[in-house]
Amino acid sequence: TITAQLVDANNNPVTTAGKTITWSKSDLNGSFSSATSTTDANGIATVTFTTHTVAGTSTTITATD
Repeated sequence: TITAQLVDANNNPVTTAGKTITWSKSDLNGSFSSATSTTDANGIATVTFTTHTVAGTSTTITATD
């Protein structure tokens, strides 16, 4: 499970519910349970990521609103 916290321009946590977060990855390895998720009352979004089956791979995950 991967979580992301909304932050403002000064990197302060933002507690906004209902924002749609889009998940992306740096390569074809692995998969998300959903391409988007919604923030909770604390401004946190969660998604399940299933890793690639090949050892030694590295994938960067990005969450954008």
